[in-house]
Amino acid sequence: MITLPPDTAFALPPTANEVAWSKAIANLIGGQAEVRLMDKSRADIITDTHAIEVEWIKKATQAPGQALLYAALTGRKPGIILLARGKPREEIYFLRCGIMCAHAGIDMAVVQTLR
Repeated sequence: MITLPPDTAFALPPTANEVAWSKAIANLIGGQAEVRLMDKSRADIITDTHAIEVEWIKKATQAPGQALLYAALTGRKPGIILLARGKPREEIYFLRCGIMCAHAGIDMAVVQTLR
């Protein structure tokens, strides 16, 4: 399980990109951000237990493949952290990713960003 402290506030501007979010979240959970792997891919966050893909929720269906690749290359459990802005249409992306994660054994968490 990917555990994020409840009600965590990030001091990132609304325009912050995925790399900035990866670094901030890695700092929070004691992981390392932007880790180059043996195949030259880049894992967003590596912790002692997880290889994590950080992705905007709109692109959530791409995240499981990335997480599984990172996990296979590192020997860690696959994880996904979705970045959401709290818009109603995001629910379908969350649902789709959740179904895939449950099927593939991928841990998933969501970080609410500012709009």
